[in-house]
Amino acid sequence: MLGKFLGMAVIALFISTGSYGQDPTNTGTGPTGVRERARKNLTEEQKELVKKAQEERKAAHEAFKATLTEEQKAILADETLKGDAKREALKATLTDAQKQLFESNQAAKEAFQESMKGSMTQKQKMKMKEVQENRKERWENLTDEQKAKAKEAMQKRKQKGKAN
Repeated sequence: MLGKFLGMAVIALFISTGSYGQDPTNTGTGPTGVRERARKNLTEEQKELVKKAQEERKAAHEAFKATLTEEQKAILADETLKGDAKREALKATLTDAQKQLFESNQAAKEAFQESMKGSMTQKQKMKMKEVQENRKERWENLTDEQKAKAKEAMQKRKQKGKAN
């Protein structure tokens, strides 16, 4: 259970393109602050692993995006579809080659998680767990207005990422 949790924490802290925080404009909070605090506990070798994985995931994402048909792009652009509905609609249109590429990308992500878990000390694992728990607690303590503001900031980052 801890291994699965740590794998998710590693991905959430190091690879995610966006997350939430109390106020994205406050230093030390928001996605950048959380990631920076977590990275302080990493060795140089671990930081290199993270950097390499980010580059590989970006390249894999671009390679997958390059295979999308106009129909698939339209599904992704459809703002009426959310979450699982969008995922399922896209999944139904994937070719065998796209499925294989996706599975290969997933395997690479899992290999990264395992290499990070294997390289982390017990102290680092405990710190990761603490950071994740603090992050969850901060989110739960936000007002509805703050959550809405954070979600809006996430959407803007997501849209900015799509423009690049």
